[in-house]
Amino acid sequence: TETRLTTDGTATDGYRGQVFVAPGEKHAIAMRTRSGQNRTITLVESSPAGQLQQAVKTISYAKPGDAIDQSFPHLFDLAAGKEIPLEHSVWDNPWANDHGAWSADGTVFRFVHNRRGHQVLRLVAIEAATGKATVLADEASATFIDYAHKFHLDILEESGRFIWMSESDGWNHLQLRDLKTGREIRCLTPGPWVVRSVVSTDRAKGELLVRVMGIHPGQDPYHEHLVRVSFDGK
Repeated sequence: TETRLTTDGTATDGYRGQVFVAPGEKHAIAMRTRSGQNRTITLVESSPAGQLQQAVKTISYAKPGDAIDQSFPHLFDLAAGKEIPLEHSVWDNPWANDHGAWSADGTVFRFVHNRRGHQVLRLVAIEAATGKATVLADEASATFIDYAHKFHLDILEESGRFIWMSESDGWNHLQLRDLKTGREIRCLTPGPWVVRSVVSTDRAKGELLVRVMGIHPGQDPYHEHLVRVSFDGK
């Protein structure tokens, strides 16, 4: 039996991409994408392989201020066959709304909002029953958040916590946070040095293997070291 959930999609603002169905199949999140202007530029390749004459190429190339494709989550009650309205201001004007996943019990959907301009990075949780949104982590910078190289999110569902990478104290570190409130429980890697990346997570032992820099005073700060970090902060 087919049930139509939406009628408002258009060619330039419609539902495309991944649909996240909650465990238990009572709710779903569908991404609705508003199309940008998709500016293109033309290039001339002077020495293409396989031919002597030049080749003309056209590629997508957005310029500052151009409208870009932007995707927004929409919540649906599958049992009732209807959409549950959401307040979009928390994740408005995205560069990306991604890293989406449901909780194991299907009651909460979480995703990362990366605002265009890369000065706001948030972990957002949406309650399936009500559509209420909670910001669990909120990074802000007057300059730039290095989301490509200084991002780590590890949801520890079984203990009701999550690990979040943050530069909020001036150094790049890992924080252990409460999964319901977002409250910081402790910084797992405190000190005047930086976390470069997380190599692995051992949930059974409650440990991380972390690549760090600048941990030994007086040593070249670009030398990398491996450090084992416990969830209890040791």
